[in-house]
Amino acid sequence: MSATTTTTENEPIRSVLKRCIVSSRRNGLWFKLTKEQRSLLSLSLSLKIKFESFALLRALVSVIKRLAELGQGIYNAIMKGMRLAWAFSTAATSWGNNSSARWKSDRNYILYLGLHYL
Repeated sequence: MSATTTTTENEPIRSVLKRCIVSSRRNGLWFKLTKEQRSLLSLSLSLKIKFESFALLRALVSVIKRLAELGQGIYNAIMKGMRLAWAFSTAATSWGNNSSARWKSDRNYILYLGLHYL
């Protein structure tokens, strides 16, 4: 197996890892990982290694699953917050508070409701 073949075979894995790192940093999930988990992801990108070891792949998959679990919680909080914001806005509008119609699209209010509901 030549070095070029190995490099091209590892590119999809590297691109997935890079996307996971970038999105976790943007979403604020990066520092919710342990130092070892962050190091594993960072080193697997920076070092020119072959992803042939099942133990390495298993460890990487477990860290990616952890990121997915963390992200899923935020997603659920936003969805719950959106439902609550719509319900509160509808009720307040029916009681005569016309400015409450903006609550449906207020991202900070939705996030606040979702995080405090959990």
